[in-house]
Amino acid sequence: MLCHGPGYSPPDSPGLPVAVRFDPGPPIAESAVVMVGRSTSWGPECLVERGCSRALVPIPRCGWLASARPWSEILPDASSLSGQVVHVRGALGVALGFNTMMGCGPMPGTGTSLAPGEPETTYCCNTTSGDIAIGDAAGFLTLEGLSCGGDDSEMCCDAPAYGQSVIATGRLEPAWRLDDPSLCAL
Repeated sequence: MLCHGPGYSPPDSPGLPVAVRFDPGPPIAESAVVMVGRSTSWGPECLVERGCSRALVPIPRCGWLASARPWSEILPDASSLSGQVVHVRGALGVALGFNTMMGCGPMPGTGTSLAPGEPETTYCCNTTSGDIAIGDAAGFLTLEGLSCGGDDSEMCCDAPAYGQSVIATGRLEPAWRLDDPSLCAL
């Protein structure tokens, strides 16, 4: 598909058609989950067995005039923009922030001997969390107040951070975070 005009064509050539590819991304569900562990047999206290209870922040579609520079282009000038409201484009993902690394074994009370063919049950003793962020190989920008949290089995997230392209608007703060962010999907 070809489109032209603001948001598509170069500013100095608004009539120049540009090829556009629609990327619907993953469907937005009622809960956003990031799988952490790889076991096929989790204990009953694990989040993967209990389910997510975090409220999902819906991400509306951006208007056709929405535009923003990628975070990788803003990053070199970020110091001069600190404290200002900015519009940033990028892939929405999870920046791993915390993971306890305890030694874990079979689920307590199951004993060490298993019946022939019985899978070993893994219990969830580690806590895992991460900030939701926009970024790429150049670096990332965390979105204040949006995060994922869970255990060895999975993390539940406040927003569907699956790598889809979004525009985030908010006040840019040091340590490269965006306060009071609002999101829209491209």
